[in-house]
Amino acid sequence: MASSSGVPCHFLCAEGPADPQGWRNARRILRQVDPEILHFINPVFWLSLALLDWRPKVLHVHGPMEPGRTRLRDRVIWRSFRYLMSGYVCVSQNMRQKMLAAGWSREENAWVVYNAVDCQALARVPARDEARRLLGLPEAVRVLGFVARQVPEKGCFDALELLAQLPSRFHLAYFGDGPLHQDLRRRAEGNGALFQRVHFRNTQDDVRPVYGAIDYLLFLSKTEPFGLTIAEAMACGVPVVGLAGEGGYREPEFPLVTEETSVLSPRPDHEAAWGETPAGLLSELAERIVRLDEDSGRRGEMSYKARSHVREFFDAPRQVREMVKVYHAVCQRQRRGG
Repeated sequence: MASSSGVPCHFLCAEGPADPQGWRNARRILRQVDPEILHFINPVFWLSLALLDWRPKVLHVHGPMEPGRTRLRDRVIWRSFRYLMSGYVCVSQNMRQKMLAAGWSREENAWVVYNAVDCQALARVPARDEARRLLGLPEAVRVLGFVARQVPEKGCFDALELLAQLPSRFHLAYFGDGPLHQDLRRRAEGNGALFQRVHFRNTQDDVRPVYGAIDYLLFLSKTEPFGLTIAEAMACGVPVVGLAGEGGYREPEFPLVTEETSVLSPRPDHEAAWGETPAGLLSELAERIVRLDEDSGRRGEMSYKARSHVREFFDAPRQVREMVKVYHAVCQRQRRGG
């Protein structure tokens, strides 16, 4: 949890919903700080109950969210938030529509504020040789970077299947961790020749060496609320390649990616996308990546347009301005008794 005063939840010294002292600490700290608005970054249900009578409160909804795939217990909790929160901040129109369709929010209480990245910080990316030295990656190869939590919806195994269809000059680097990590390693180790081209690296506190080291961001998510790694890569001038599933990153109202700024082959319809990815789709993607890699002029133009697009529409100051508008709207409605 965070508030407009910046109080992080570890100050509560709480061990979860079974800790009565945590409930008392939450109320004590808020009485001391007296913030004008509370902004929950994560949907902590017990904390929301502890602050039941505190208004106004907004919940940041950054997903992924699949109401039809959510357990009954979680659906009940999300519906309860409708009465606990003063409003919601959704990271895409797609997510807002899912909230409304599931009955988890009222239309007048749900706003869209797209995610953003710090373009100024991401402009300072280390040179490729230095970045690869820092990360222990080979120099004379083309590196596809898979920057994501290793969970089913990210398409982790599709990355290995794709690599097997690419020329040997292409390597794959996984950055991150997750429940599929060991399975991914075993799958890669099962193919000795392929394993020589796969590199596993932990989550990085500073992502700039990652984008400095890779030649392409490989994006294979089956569903993605926004696509923060896409925005980061684009801000660094790294071409984005992969498969386009459902998600806010390609909304027509405010697209993060376009045909000019990425090479993304469309996945099948949403339900089919959760099954096995067709081999033909990965073959097509491999061919598109090879063609892009052989066309330095197109890569340069794509990098330039991608960087310019993110700086214009998805830079951090824009997100701040939009969030402040939401705070004003919520507080004004609260004063009116809405």
